[in-house]
Amino acid sequence: MWIVRLALRRPYTFIVLAVLIVLFGVATILRMPADMFPQIDIPVVAAIWQYTGLPPSEMEGRITSQFERAATTTVSGIEHIESQSLAGVSVVKIYMQPGTSIAGAIAQVAAVSQPILKQLPPGATPPLVMSYSASNVPILQLGLSSPTLSEQEIYDLGTNFLRPGLATVQGAQLPLPVGGKVREIVVDLDLQKLFAWGLSPADVSAQRANAGNLAQLVSFGKVYAPFDGTITRRLVDVGTLVNAGSGSNAAALFEIAATDPILAYVDVPQVFAPSVRAGADAKVTVKNFSGRVFAGRVTRTAGALDPASRTLRTEVALPNRSGELLAGMFVQVSLDVAVSHQVVRVPASAIIADARGVHVAVVDGSGMVHLVAVTPGLDNGSTVDVVAGLSGGEQVIATPPSDVADGMPVQAVSAS
Repeated sequence: MWIVRLALRRPYTFIVLAVLIVLFGVATILRMPADMFPQIDIPVVAAIWQYTGLPPSEMEGRITSQFERAATTTVSGIEHIESQSLAGVSVVKIYMQPGTSIAGAIAQVAAVSQPILKQLPPGATPPLVMSYSASNVPILQLGLSSPTLSEQEIYDLGTNFLRPGLATVQGAQLPLPVGGKVREIVVDLDLQKLFAWGLSPADVSAQRANAGNLAQLVSFGKVYAPFDGTITRRLVDVGTLVNAGSGSNAAALFEIAATDPILAYVDVPQVFAPSVRAGADAKVTVKNFSGRVFAGRVTRTAGALDPASRTLRTEVALPNRSGELLAGMFVQVSLDVAVSHQVVRVPASAIIADARGVHVAVVDGSGMVHLVAVTPGLDNGSTVDVVAGLSGGEQVIATPPSDVADGMPVQAVSAS
């Protein structure tokens, strides 16, 4: 009773302690992590067998029991085994001892399931071996039915279309569809007639495979183009020996071109490359069609500059329903591009490039020459675009002499 007497003598102390316990309890609850499906590490390996047509009793005696006996003699670290036999399906769960490597257990279960296939019913396939986790619970059960489709068609839709689409969900594990009928091809052989001809079922299967190979070889006689177009070049003639197209002797048979739309390729200089975008309008002119401008559109770019020319390869698509534009023509492409800096165009002869660098001779208001360092851009042949060094209001010597130097007095005259 001493604690009661202490509480009565010091009531405020116990009130403060009670309040602190409540506050710490609330804070701990709020900060405590919560998981709807926590990770529970239980070493369990599940093996799922399937054999269509067998009832549960037959699945237990002919598949489940055979696999359990084989697993107990080969797989190490087994704690106990649980199994469930259904119509055409057998699920065997092998519980391992704590600390057992799941990866090693899966490898052992998969390895032991191969040799016993000879003891199982004909046509039995290896099981689906997977790591079983207690936190893996079914969250969705989907059933397929149709008033018009057959069981085989519904099974194909679930296996080949629906299941691959759901397999991309992160963390999801999808079992194979249960039920339905698997599409099978059954060939009945008259064994008496085969024996009369001295043949066996294996001979029939081998000849069938040979017939398939011959049919495949015959199909090579037809050449299918990957797209619609016009054959622009024929590299073989009637009677020419054509090989399989492998090795160093491989050669093309035809060259085909699709000209609607027709593609034009242009190399955009580095200074204009950042402003080229897919979908931008383009104007194309051809010398063969004087005065005509063909409207096109930028479809894509290389995304990187050519290290040799510092240009951006750009693809322009042009409608060509009438076929006027021919593949291989030389065209001129105009693009509306933006320049993020000022460009001053000077005569090409005004550029002085020597050991001192690249300069332009500028004359000030007092008639004195100043060599201004510049950064040249696009070379247009007779003119050069200067991207740095000039503001646009300077007097530039169009053809400076070779001995031009800073401080040289000159008399400026008009270039015209």
